[in-house]
Amino acid sequence: MRNEKFLKRKNVGNIAKQIVSDLFTESGFEVYPLGYESTFSAIKNRIRNNEDETSSRIRTFPDILVINKNNKPLLVEVKYRSYPDKVDIKEKELINYKKFWQDAFIICVIPDEIGFYAQKIKNIKSTGKISFLEGKKVIALDIKNNFYPILDFFEFKDISNSLLYKSREMIKRIEFFRS
Repeated sequence: MRNEKFLKRKNVGNIAKQIVSDLFTESGFEVYPLGYESTFSAIKNRIRNNEDETSSRIRTFPDILVINKNNKPLLVEVKYRSYPDKVDIKEKELINYKKFWQDAFIICVIPDEIGFYAQKIKNIKSTGKISFLEGKKVIALDIKNNFYPILDFFEFKDISNSLLYKSREMIKRIEFFRS
């Protein structure tokens, strides 16, 4: 049962990552897949339990590299969450994001009226309700206190409003894959 839940979460996350990639691509950005699951898929099982700094950095590698219209490279980690008020992130993962990828963005994909929230990792407040998921400490980050609509960021100002609307509609259908 645990494996089935994990696979569903992984597939939903991959769909959200593809929606974000397509949103950027169709808005005129260049997009390159990165991430632990993409670039390092051949070694991920071998380093899964390693605690050294390089392995930790690889495991938290952002999902995509986006080049905006000003040729500025942006690292983006995509998180899908079905609830609109918080983003649960494993404490150790958040610590490593802040340690290795401060200038990267986390984009939260949420099936609500805004759909895409963003924040630079260095600006995320590491406070929130603590819980445990599969034996790991998780921090519930409040969306309203940590993230802003994606278009509030200068780096993403060239995202098309019409594509943003279409992408939000696609996000609402993701829940189908979770059940």
